[in-house]
Amino acid sequence: MNFIFDNGGFGVDLFFCLSGFILGYVYFDELNTEPNTLKLKLFLYKRFARLYPIYLGTLLVATIFYLVAVLTGHEFNHESSANISLQGFIQNLIGVQTWFGTNSLNGPAWSVSAEFAAYLFFPLLVFLLGWRGKSRKGLSFVLLVLSFCVYEISLNHMMLLNHQIVQVLTEFTMGLCTYLCVKDLEFSRVYCRIFRILISFVILLCLYFIPSKIVLSSVIPLLLLSLIALNFFHNVPGKGLSRNSLVNLGLWSYSLYMTHRLLQNVMSGLSLPLYESNLLVRSLEFSLVLLLPILIAFAATKYLENPARHYLLKLWA
Repeated sequence: MNFIFDNGGFGVDLFFCLSGFILGYVYFDELNTEPNTLKLKLFLYKRFARLYPIYLGTLLVATIFYLVAVLTGHEFNHESSANISLQGFIQNLIGVQTWFGTNSLNGPAWSVSAEFAAYLFFPLLVFLLGWRGKSRKGLSFVLLVLSFCVYEISLNHMMLLNHQIVQVLTEFTMGLCTYLCVKDLEFSRVYCRIFRILISFVILLCLYFIPSKIVLSSVIPLLLLSLIALNFFHNVPGKGLSRNSLVNLGLWSYSLYMTHRLLQNVMSGLSLPLYESNLLVRSLEFSLVLLLPILIAFAATKYLENPARHYLLKLWA
Protein backbone atom coordinates (compact mmCIF):
# COMPACT_ATOMS: atom_id res chain seq x y z
CA MET A 1 0.00 0.00 0.00
CA ASN A 2 3.01 2.30 0.31
CA PHE A 3 2.92 3.10 -3.40
CA ILE A 4 -0.57 4.58 -2.92
CA PHE A 5 0.44 6.76 0.04
CA ASP A 6 3.63 7.83 -1.74
CA ASN A 7 1.49 9.17 -4.58
CA GLY A 8 -1.11 10.85 -2.42
CA GLY A 9 -0.29 14.17 -4.07
CA PHE A 10 -2.34 13.07 -7.08
CA GLY A 11 -5.36 13.72 -4.88
CA VAL A 12 -4.87 17.37 -5.84
CA ASP A 13 -5.17 16.41 -9.52
CA LEU A 14 -8.32 14.46 -8.71
CA PHE A 15 -9.78 17.41 -6.82
CA PHE A 16 -9.28 19.98 -9.58
CA CYS A 17 -10.43 17.68 -12.37
CA LEU A 18 -13.49 16.86 -10.27
CA SER A 19 -14.00 20.51 -9.31
CA GLY A 20 -14.18 21.61 -12.95
CA PHE A 21 -16.54 18.74 -13.75
CA ILE A 22 -18.88 19.40 -10.79
CA LEU A 23 -18.98 23.18 -11.27
CA GLY A 24 -19.89 22.56 -14.89
CA TYR A 25 -22.68 20.22 -13.80
CA VAL A 26 -24.05 22.62 -11.16
CA TYR A 27 -23.46 26.08 -12.61
CA PHE A 28 -22.84 25.93 -16.37
CA ASP A 29 -26.47 25.98 -17.53
CA GLU A 30 -27.43 28.50 -14.83
CA LEU A 31 -24.74 31.00 -15.78
CA ASN A 32 -25.11 30.30 -19.49
CA THR A 33 -28.92 30.46 -19.84
CA GLU A 34 -29.41 33.98 -18.51
CA PRO A 35 -25.97 35.44 -17.93
CA ASN A 36 -25.98 38.57 -15.78
CA THR A 37 -23.69 40.35 -13.36
CA LEU A 38 -25.75 39.47 -10.28
CA LYS A 39 -25.55 35.72 -10.95
CA LEU A 40 -21.83 35.97 -11.53
CA LYS A 41 -21.28 37.94 -8.32
CA LEU A 42 -23.39 35.46 -6.34
CA PHE A 43 -21.41 32.53 -7.74
CA LEU A 44 -18.09 34.11 -6.76
CA TYR A 45 -19.41 35.22 -3.36
CA LYS A 46 -20.63 31.71 -2.53
CA ARG A 47 -17.23 30.31 -3.45
CA PHE A 48 -15.55 32.96 -1.26
CA ALA A 49 -17.87 32.19 1.68
CA ARG A 50 -17.10 28.48 1.31
CA LEU A 51 -13.32 28.75 1.19
CA TYR A 52 -12.08 31.87 2.92
CA PRO A 53 -13.06 31.40 6.62
CA ILE A 54 -10.95 28.25 7.11
CA TYR A 55 -8.30 29.64 4.80
CA LEU A 56 -8.01 32.77 6.97
CA GLY A 57 -8.15 30.84 10.25
CA THR A 58 -5.36 28.46 9.29
CA LEU A 59 -3.33 31.34 7.86
CA LEU A 60 -3.44 33.14 11.21
CA VAL A 61 -2.38 29.96 13.04
CA ALA A 62 0.44 29.42 10.53
CA THR A 63 1.53 33.05 11.02
CA ILE A 64 1.77 32.48 14.78
CA PHE A 65 3.86 29.37 14.15
CA TYR A 66 6.11 31.35 11.83
CA LEU A 67 6.58 34.17 14.35
CA VAL A 68 7.38 31.66 17.09
CA ALA A 69 9.90 30.00 14.76
CA VAL A 70 11.55 33.36 14.02
CA LEU A 71 11.67 34.45 17.69
CA THR A 72 12.85 31.12 19.13
CA GLY A 73 14.90 29.73 16.28
CA HIS A 74 12.64 26.65 16.28
CA GLU A 75 11.46 25.92 12.77
CA PHE A 76 8.66 23.46 13.66
CA ASN A 77 9.56 21.66 10.44
CA HIS A 78 7.62 24.45 8.79
CA GLU A 79 7.77 25.25 5.09
CA SER A 80 7.56 28.96 5.83
CA SER A 81 10.71 28.95 7.97
CA ALA A 82 12.41 30.58 5.00
CA ASN A 83 12.09 34.35 5.15
CA ILE A 84 8.58 35.62 4.37
CA SER A 85 8.31 39.29 3.49
CA LEU A 86 5.46 41.64 4.35
CA GLN A 87 4.50 41.55 0.67
CA GLY A 88 4.38 37.76 0.82
CA PHE A 89 2.14 37.88 3.90
CA ILE A 90 -0.24 40.31 2.19
CA GLN A 91 -0.38 38.02 -0.84
CA ASN A 92 -1.20 35.12 1.50
CA LEU A 93 -3.87 37.21 3.20
CA ILE A 94 -5.54 38.09 -0.10
CA GLY A 95 -5.10 34.54 -1.39
CA VAL A 96 -3.05 35.32 -4.48
CA GLN A 97 0.38 34.04 -3.40
CA THR A 98 0.40 31.11 -5.82
CA TRP A 99 -0.31 33.48 -8.70
CA PHE A 100 3.07 35.14 -8.09
CA GLY A 101 5.05 32.06 -7.10
CA THR A 102 5.20 33.08 -3.42
CA ASN A 103 5.38 30.47 -0.66
CA SER A 104 2.25 29.77 1.38
CA LEU A 105 2.52 30.18 5.14
CA ASN A 106 0.23 27.16 5.44
CA GLY A 107 1.51 24.64 2.90
CA PRO A 108 -1.81 23.34 1.49
CA ALA A 109 -3.02 26.92 0.99
CA TRP A 110 -1.19 27.08 -2.35
CA SER A 111 -3.97 25.02 -3.92
CA VAL A 112 -6.71 27.23 -2.44
CA SER A 113 -4.98 30.29 -3.87
CA ALA A 114 -4.92 28.55 -7.25
CA GLU A 115 -8.56 27.56 -6.74
CA PHE A 116 -9.48 31.25 -6.37
CA ALA A 117 -7.91 31.78 -9.80
CA ALA A 118 -9.91 28.86 -11.22
CA TYR A 119 -13.17 30.34 -9.95
CA LEU A 120 -12.38 33.66 -11.60
CA PHE A 121 -11.49 31.76 -14.78
CA PHE A 122 -14.72 29.72 -14.78
CA PRO A 123 -17.05 32.52 -16.02
CA LEU A 124 -14.68 33.15 -18.94
CA LEU A 125 -14.93 29.46 -19.89
CA VAL A 126 -18.73 29.63 -19.65
CA PHE A 127 -18.72 32.68 -21.94
CA LEU A 128 -16.36 30.98 -24.40
CA LEU A 129 -18.26 27.69 -24.54
CA GLY A 130 -21.76 28.88 -23.76
CA TRP A 131 -23.03 30.16 -27.10
CA ARG A 132 -21.72 27.48 -29.39
CA GLY A 133 -24.86 25.35 -29.83
CA LYS A 134 -24.18 22.09 -31.65
CA SER A 135 -20.48 22.81 -31.96
CA ARG A 136 -20.04 23.04 -28.16
CA LYS A 137 -18.95 19.42 -27.71
CA GLY A 138 -16.39 19.70 -30.48
CA LEU A 139 -15.01 22.96 -29.13
CA SER A 140 -14.95 21.48 -25.62
CA PHE A 141 -12.92 18.53 -26.88
CA VAL A 142 -10.47 20.82 -28.68
CA LEU A 143 -10.08 22.96 -25.55
CA LEU A 144 -9.55 19.81 -23.46
CA VAL A 145 -6.72 18.73 -25.76
CA LEU A 146 -5.18 22.22 -25.78
CA SER A 147 -5.38 22.39 -21.99
CA PHE A 148 -3.60 19.06 -21.70
CA CYS A 149 -0.87 20.25 -24.08
CA VAL A 150 -0.31 23.40 -21.99
CA TYR A 151 -0.26 21.23 -18.87
CA GLU A 152 2.41 19.01 -20.46
CA ILE A 153 4.52 22.02 -21.42
CA SER A 154 4.38 23.30 -17.84
CA LEU A 155 5.48 19.88 -16.54
CA ASN A 156 8.57 19.90 -18.71
CA HIS A 157 9.39 23.61 -18.32
CA MET A 158 8.64 24.30 -14.67
CA MET A 159 11.24 27.07 -14.51
CA LEU A 160 9.62 29.01 -17.37
CA LEU A 161 5.98 28.77 -16.25
CA ASN A 162 4.19 29.00 -12.93
CA HIS A 163 3.51 25.28 -12.90
CA GLN A 164 1.13 25.28 -9.93
CA ILE A 165 -1.23 27.82 -11.47
CA VAL A 166 -1.02 26.18 -14.89
CA GLN A 167 -1.66 22.76 -13.32
CA VAL A 168 -4.79 23.92 -11.55
CA LEU A 169 -6.27 26.00 -14.40
CA THR A 170 -5.65 23.34 -17.03
CA GLU A 171 -6.99 20.48 -14.89
CA PHE A 172 -10.01 22.58 -13.95
CA THR A 173 -10.61 23.35 -17.63
CA MET A 174 -10.18 19.70 -18.58
CA GLY A 175 -12.75 18.75 -15.93
CA LEU A 176 -15.29 21.25 -17.25
CA CYS A 177 -14.67 20.26 -20.88
CA THR A 178 -15.03 16.58 -19.99
CA TYR A 179 -18.44 17.33 -18.48
CA LEU A 180 -19.54 19.22 -21.58
CA CYS A 181 -18.29 16.39 -23.81
CA VAL A 182 -20.31 13.73 -21.97
CA LYS A 183 -23.31 15.92 -21.12
CA ASP A 184 -26.57 14.44 -22.46
CA LEU A 185 -24.82 11.24 -23.53
CA GLU A 186 -26.01 7.83 -22.37
CA PHE A 187 -23.89 4.74 -21.75
CA SER A 188 -24.84 1.23 -20.78
CA ARG A 189 -24.62 0.52 -17.04
CA VAL A 190 -22.74 -2.72 -17.75
CA TYR A 191 -20.14 -1.06 -19.99
CA CYS A 192 -19.65 1.78 -17.48
CA ARG A 193 -19.03 -0.75 -14.72
CA ILE A 194 -16.52 -2.69 -16.80
CA PHE A 195 -14.59 0.41 -17.84
CA ARG A 196 -14.60 1.81 -14.29
CA ILE A 197 -12.98 -1.36 -13.01
CA LEU A 198 -10.45 -1.39 -15.86
CA ILE A 199 -9.47 2.26 -15.41
CA SER A 200 -9.17 1.88 -11.63
CA PHE A 201 -6.92 -1.15 -12.19
CA VAL A 202 -4.80 0.74 -14.73
CA ILE A 203 -4.37 3.65 -12.28
CA LEU A 204 -3.10 1.25 -9.59
CA LEU A 205 -0.73 -0.40 -12.08
CA CYS A 206 0.64 2.99 -13.14
CA LEU A 207 1.20 4.06 -9.54
CA TYR A 208 2.97 0.79 -8.76
CA PHE A 209 5.13 0.31 -11.86
CA ILE A 210 5.93 3.84 -13.09
CA PRO A 211 8.59 5.51 -10.92
CA SER A 212 8.72 8.80 -12.83
CA LYS A 213 6.53 11.52 -11.34
CA ILE A 214 6.63 13.40 -14.64
CA VAL A 215 5.24 10.42 -16.54
CA LEU A 216 2.64 9.77 -13.85
CA SER A 217 1.61 13.41 -13.91
CA SER A 218 0.97 13.06 -17.63
CA VAL A 219 -1.06 9.86 -17.36
CA ILE A 220 -2.98 10.04 -14.09
CA PRO A 221 -5.07 13.19 -14.78
CA LEU A 222 -6.41 11.71 -18.03
CA LEU A 223 -7.29 8.44 -16.31
CA LEU A 224 -8.95 10.34 -13.47
CA LEU A 225 -10.99 12.37 -15.94
CA SER A 226 -12.17 9.16 -17.61
CA LEU A 227 -13.09 7.67 -14.23
CA ILE A 228 -14.97 10.81 -13.18
CA ALA A 229 -16.93 10.82 -16.45
CA LEU A 230 -17.87 7.15 -16.11
CA ASN A 231 -18.97 7.64 -12.49
CA PHE A 232 -21.21 10.48 -13.65
CA PHE A 233 -23.46 8.10 -15.57
CA HIS A 234 -26.16 6.32 -13.55
CA ASN A 235 -25.08 8.28 -10.43
CA VAL A 236 -22.80 5.40 -9.45
CA PRO A 237 -21.25 6.81 -6.25
CA GLY A 238 -24.61 8.05 -4.93
CA LYS A 239 -25.70 5.12 -2.75
CA GLY A 240 -22.27 4.20 -1.43
CA LEU A 241 -21.33 7.77 -0.50
CA SER A 242 -24.65 8.60 1.13
CA ARG A 243 -23.75 6.96 4.43
CA ASN A 244 -23.70 9.45 7.30
CA SER A 245 -20.10 8.69 8.23
CA LEU A 246 -18.88 9.33 4.68
CA VAL A 247 -21.07 12.41 4.30
CA ASN A 248 -19.58 13.85 7.51
CA LEU A 249 -16.04 13.10 6.36
CA GLY A 250 -16.86 14.89 3.13
CA LEU A 251 -18.14 17.90 5.06
CA TRP A 252 -14.99 17.94 7.20
CA SER A 253 -12.59 17.23 4.34
CA TYR A 254 -11.74 20.85 3.54
CA SER A 255 -10.95 21.65 7.18
CA LEU A 256 -8.97 18.40 7.40
CA TYR A 257 -6.96 19.37 4.34
CA MET A 258 -6.24 22.87 5.62
CA THR A 259 -5.30 21.87 9.19
CA HIS A 260 -3.41 18.60 8.73
CA ARG A 261 -0.07 20.18 7.80
CA LEU A 262 -0.19 22.53 10.78
CA LEU A 263 -0.75 19.55 13.10
CA GLN A 264 2.03 17.64 11.38
CA ASN A 265 4.39 20.58 11.87
CA VAL A 266 3.59 20.77 15.58
CA MET A 267 4.05 17.04 16.11
CA SER A 268 7.34 17.09 14.20
CA GLY A 269 8.50 20.22 15.98
CA LEU A 270 7.79 18.72 19.39
CA SER A 271 9.88 15.68 18.39
CA LEU A 272 7.23 13.21 19.49
CA PRO A 273 8.53 9.60 19.60
CA LEU A 274 6.54 8.42 16.62
CA TYR A 275 8.61 5.28 16.09
CA GLU A 276 8.59 3.62 19.50
CA SER A 277 9.13 -0.14 19.36
CA ASN A 278 6.62 -0.87 22.12
CA LEU A 279 3.45 -2.24 20.46
CA LEU A 280 1.09 -0.53 22.89
CA VAL A 281 2.80 2.84 22.48
CA ARG A 282 2.80 2.49 18.69
CA SER A 283 -0.90 1.60 18.73
CA LEU A 284 -1.68 4.69 20.81
CA GLU A 285 0.43 6.82 18.48
CA PHE A 286 -1.36 5.44 15.45
CA SER A 287 -4.74 6.22 17.03
CA LEU A 288 -3.54 9.74 17.82
CA VAL A 289 -2.23 10.35 14.31
CA LEU A 290 -5.45 8.98 12.79
CA LEU A 291 -8.07 10.49 15.09
CA LEU A 292 -6.61 13.85 16.11
CA PRO A 293 -6.70 15.41 12.61
CA ILE A 294 -10.33 14.28 12.22
CA LEU A 295 -11.29 15.75 15.60
CA ILE A 296 -9.60 19.04 14.75
CA ALA A 297 -11.31 19.09 11.34
CA PHE A 298 -14.67 18.42 13.00
CA ALA A 299 -14.16 21.29 15.45
CA ALA A 300 -12.92 23.67 12.72
CA THR A 301 -15.93 22.85 10.53
CA LYS A 302 -18.49 23.16 13.32
CA TYR A 303 -17.15 26.23 15.10
CA LEU A 304 -15.47 28.20 12.31
CA GLU A 305 -16.26 27.12 8.76
CA ASN A 306 -20.04 26.62 9.00
CA PRO A 307 -20.87 29.63 11.23
CA ALA A 308 -18.66 31.96 9.16
CA ARG A 309 -20.14 30.73 5.87
CA HIS A 310 -23.71 31.11 7.12
CA TYR A 311 -22.91 34.60 8.41
CA LEU A 312 -21.40 35.66 5.09
CA LEU A 313 -24.32 34.26 3.11
CA LYS A 314 -26.76 36.02 5.43
CA LEU A 315 -24.95 39.30 4.72
CA TRP A 316 -25.58 38.77 1.00
CA ALA A 317 -29.27 38.08 1.55
